[in-house]
Amino acid sequence: MTPINRGWLNLKWKLNTTQGAFLLKEYNQERLKLYDVADLQRALQLQQTLHSEGLLCPKLLAHDGQLMHVTNQNRRFVVMAFHEGTMITAGKMNEAQMYELGCQTGKMHRLLQRQSIRNAKPQFLPPSKEERLQHWTALYQEAQMAEQCRLVFFIELQLKATEALDVSSLLTCEKGLAHRDLWVDNMLFYENRLTAILDFDRLKYDYPELDLARAILSGSLLDEAFSVENAVAFLNGYRTEHPFPVGHLERAMRMLWYMESTWWITGGMDQHSVSPARFAHEMVWLSKVHSELEEMVGGL
Repeated sequence: MTPINRGWLNLKWKLNTTQGAFLLKEYNQERLKLYDVADLQRALQLQQTLHSEGLLCPKLLAHDGQLMHVTNQNRRFVVMAFHEGTMITAGKMNEAQMYELGCQTGKMHRLLQRQSIRNAKPQFLPPSKEERLQHWTALYQEAQMAEQCRLVFFIELQLKATEALDVSSLLTCEKGLAHRDLWVDNMLFYENRLTAILDFDRLKYDYPELDLARAILSGSLLDEAFSVENAVAFLNGYRTEHPFPVGHLERAMRMLWYMESTWWITGGMDQHSVSPARFAHEMVWLSKVHSELEEMVGGL
């Protein structure tokens, strides 16, 4: 068994066996409290279905019909095929890689669209502008009291972008099953070829276009520079598998910002580890360019 030091809290090992290489993932018991186990099991079943229908994602090993297994000590784990590949640093994907990722994301959404979902509600229900302004105003006052100058600046950006946002435009986002964690740490590449999409634990009914915004931002924003060419390459790939109307990327990026900004721009953001710090950087950047976003991606 070889430990794999990736991800947040969950433990992972590579297992080399006579039947091939596998990955064992043990769920951290504290992190597991954030999930409904039944929802996790449904997500794993959907991953298995996606694999069987040709998506580049790991096949899970079942035992007695179950994909999630439990030890005598009540520790939950899954075992899946091991995929070779490397993770790309955020913001450093190239156009060929983005095209590949776009193709597989479009295929994933096309396959997920076939699944029947009854009486489902999206995970994120956009709050009113007034509610969001109240949130930022309260945090702004706390930051001023604590003399957190950097945070005060970031919150000023959020207030300005929130004031300018047409929240009603977000209510037109198409709903459906989505990966909901499609960023560079959950993709493997061999050179320009995508070898796997990983970590389907958050797969639920939400807004599929958020997957596009998250993937494009993750692969295309380097410091303050956004690669429109990467975004075009991703969308070209995506549209080979699934339709996506011109102009909807702008809405998706605004929706992503409206949903995630309060997660990552917080009073404790100076203590963020690498991944949350990256997400916070993306949210700050989106708030900085909110008035330029239509010109930047509105025609894609």
